[in-house]
Amino acid sequence: MEEKITFTVVGYKYNYEWELFINCLLLQTDPRWKCQLINDGPDPIAKKVCSRYVDEFPDKFEYSFTNQRINDWGHSLRDVGLKQADTMYWSTQNADNYLMPTFVEYNLEAFKTRECDMTIFPCVHNYTNINPPKKSPPYCVLDVAPKANRCDAGSMVIKTELAQSVGWNHRFNQADGAFIEDIMKLNPMPRVYKLPNILMVHN
Repeated sequence: MEEKITFTVVGYKYNYEWELFINCLLLQTDPRWKCQLINDGPDPIAKKVCSRYVDEFPDKFEYSFTNQRINDWGHSLRDVGLKQADTMYWSTQNADNYLMPTFVEYNLEAFKTRECDMTIFPCVHNYTNINPPKKSPPYCVLDVAPKANRCDAGSMVIKTELAQSVGWNHRFNQADGAFIEDIMKLNPMPRVYKLPNILMVHN
């Protein structure tokens, strides 16, 4: 497998969100990535936006959509993307998230130097009260940990083979937490490295 990150990016009824996220990737300081853009159901606007980038950067982007809207927070789409991923590392994002330009660089450097199976990193999160027991307004920093309710789907990168061995099996709202719990139940337990950098904004 190639030493790069596959992004599975999911969206529904987005226009400028696709534009912004795609350009977050194009601004990465490390070019070792490629991206699956997957829309939940047919959408001519999303197709028009994404296809322009697929045409311009065919080695970076591919676009697909489901025949009808599944409406399970994008989790069925993540499952499809994970099964198709063929690079060494995998990340999943919502198309309305923002990535820092060093997202790929810092994560690949961590995998190289820390010899880990998964990275996690703090993110700015739009939910309220993300660090209990203290109350907090939206858009505070989520202090991540490798367990449910402490790590968003977009605040981790994982070895693809490891993620595929477990699968993205859950379809409820917080299925990312269930995925992380499934990963951490493996024996031997995966090696997780927590980066200090805020590398993602969740909207």
